[in-house]
Amino acid sequence: MTASLRAVSLAVLVSLGAAAPLTAAAQVPLEHLHVTVPGDTLIGIGRQLLAEPRRWRAVARLNRIADPDRIPVGARLRIPVAWMRTEPRPATLLGSIGTVQAPATLDEGSEVVTGDDGHAVVRLVDGTVLRLRPRSRLGLTESRVVPDTPVTRARARLGSGRVEVDAAPARGGEPGFRIDTPQGVLGVRGTRFRVASDTEPARSRGEVTEGVVAVSGAVPGQQRVQAGFGTVIDTSGRVADPVRLLPAPDLAPLPRLQERVLVRFVVPTPAVMAGVVAWRAQLARDARFEQVLGDLRVAHRPEGSELRFVGLPDGDYLLRVRGVDALGLEGLDADLPFRLKARPEPPLPSAPAPRHAGHRGAGQRHRPAARRRRAASRAGVGGSDRQCGRGGRPRVRLPARGGTSRVDGGPDLGAAGGGGQCVVGGCRVGVEPAAVRPCRSTGLPAVELAPAGVRHAGARPRDPTPGRGAGAERRTSRVRPAGGAGR
Repeated sequence: MTASLRAVSLAVLVSLGAAAPLTAAAQVPLEHLHVTVPGDTLIGIGRQLLAEPRRWRAVARLNRIADPDRIPVGARLRIPVAWMRTEPRPATLLGSIGTVQAPATLDEGSEVVTGDDGHAVVRLVDGTVLRLRPRSRLGLTESRVVPDTPVTRARARLGSGRVEVDAAPARGGEPGFRIDTPQGVLGVRGTRFRVASDTEPARSRGEVTEGVVAVSGAVPGQQRVQAGFGTVIDTSGRVADPVRLLPAPDLAPLPRLQERVLVRFVVPTPAVMAGVVAWRAQLARDARFEQVLGDLRVAHRPEGSELRFVGLPDGDYLLRVRGVDALGLEGLDADLPFRLKARPEPPLPSAPAPRHAGHRGAGQRHRPAARRRRAASRAGVGGSDRQCGRGGRPRVRLPARGGTSRVDGGPDLGAAGGGGQCVVGGCRVGVEPAAVRPCRSTGLPAVELAPAGVRHAGARPRDPTPGRGAGAERRTSRVRPAGGAGR
């Protein structure tokens, strides 16, 4: 048995699910041509191909067959596709990101629900691709094929949220994809458009970016929406006149390289986009925006609207931005490819260290203790070896010299042990005579130095004691910071 399809008119454009057709020619039905084989009867063909087998009589009248039991072999019988039986076929979940609830098999009656971060891509039996965005609920109301023909039946219902549609082309006279909302229905024949169903207030929006969409609501009447236009179906089911969508914004000034973990873009205010109240921004890995990693809406600001994305791994991305008008209709898209290279993160800028005791920045002028603590830290002195002595006088513990001793048998403290100057972290400070105490970390004798270059309440700096001989002076000049030479 062979089968083929013949459209009586190839120039028909039907209103799919609408109350009235777009053109008069849309009422012409699609027909299936059945070529008879030996043993065929109209009654048998009715049982095999028709949704209602008793309609074989109508097939006989349409083809002017007098005897239903005697049909010539090779005859071409015309059978309206609308009379033919259908079989269910599941849709396919192509992928999902984030929180998505969907059954393993997307049969008729199945529902796909996305969470706050959820995205799902569904392919219907006719090849139509639906991209479901966050906080959306979509049900499959019809998913069928006509046996022995390429004819399909695909229909969905958007209860809430947003969906982007790439509808597969339909043959002339063949029904195409239809999508219902609580307020109306949108039918297409191979086009790209977006549908949104709001709950507060209850209304539906349609935005056409390619082709033509027939929109109808509960109130009699229909709108034919061309590419570049959108419409709103209000709570009562009335379809508003189409309005032009906002043009695509200019993203050329935005950077194409991001070097921070927090990805930031500031959308400039274009002079030609009067009426924009917000921006829709999406970030994806692929050009078809099936792997969307970010979807947000931000209010429009005259000084520039900031878009922020976090938690992204390094790599190449696409940013898509479109304006939103006062009706909530989203405009035409503008895409920007960019690269994120934020790891390892570049160091934050820091102020240079003071180069001498008399050099003090504005923030250090009245903070001598903090300056000395930073200097000690640069010298490699740990926090456990810094403490504040009596009268609020800061003290710095430094290791005693090893391998030598004084003539009286005490540890060799160097010239600093009797007072003098030492360099801590590149900063020369005065020190008072030191006491010998065990180091907390090593247990070895250590010198406790009290910087004497700054006056404290109730304390007076002491003059340094001169060194004792040339050998002492050689050991006195400076204390080297840990890990490098002193100044």
